[in-house]
Amino acid sequence: MHKNNWDDLRFVLAVADMGSVSAAARALGVNHATVLRRLAALEYRFQTSLFIKDPLGYRLSDEGKAVIDALRDAENAVNRVERLLKGNAAELKGHVRLTSTDSLCQLILPEVVAAITKSKSGLRFSLLSTNSHMNFEHLTADLTLRPAVKLADDLDGQNVGTLGVAVYAGQNMPAEKADVWLGLEGALARSAPSVWLHNHVTKAHIGQASDSFMVLAALAALNEGLCLLPCFVGERDERLIRQRNYEKISIPLWIASQADMADTAKIRTARALLAKELAVFAAELAGPD
Repeated sequence: MHKNNWDDLRFVLAVADMGSVSAAARALGVNHATVLRRLAALEYRFQTSLFIKDPLGYRLSDEGKAVIDALRDAENAVNRVERLLKGNAAELKGHVRLTSTDSLCQLILPEVVAAITKSKSGLRFSLLSTNSHMNFEHLTADLTLRPAVKLADDLDGQNVGTLGVAVYAGQNMPAEKADVWLGLEGALARSAPSVWLHNHVTKAHIGQASDSFMVLAALAALNEGLCLLPCFVGERDERLIRQRNYEKISIPLWIASQADMADTAKIRTARALLAKELAVFAAELAGPD
């Protein structure tokens, strides 16, 4: 097999994932012509057409579908090898990429990682703030700290507490805003608080919305409506007051890694240190009754 085949196949996979040559080029950090050239070269070499171009973009041909299925298996295997090599470094010290929600990254995790640094563990952390799920397959994170009813099947983790979520409003919310709620968008639209909101509030009563609890807290403080917030966000903000006529939601909080990385020394140590320091915040994360 030609030595450049694997590199060419990366371009094929990018086009299949993104649906267009332009989007694939942006994702790979190359120009449009490079993607077209690599794709054409591979199709010429094997005398096959992997894509059918139509007005909506590039869609896989029958031959292309079989190639992509096999290619995804190969990509996952390569990524797994890379994860294991990085995780099994001889020295315990190193760089850990930790992803979590924007609210946890802003209000809780800086104190947690600072405490770990003082313990002279040799680990240093990058905090990746996003409300979307991490992408382990492409090595954008090593660990995640997430509230979830249960972990995905490909993750290995431990429960490190409970995240309380309650209803908050501005201290001086006017009467006309008493039945207006702030909506949850983006990744938050698939969260447990969003399920509660769907079951308790009609769409007619949803006003402003956001994909960030930090933004929602700011809107609530400006008396834009009632708002579901993690208790550690709502209780820290003196502009907000909890609405105790609504029940508190409790969601398990997990620290997890890709299952095949769970037993590597660096990840195992980082998880243990994070769990220890997060215990200091257990009551605040759970929220008052």
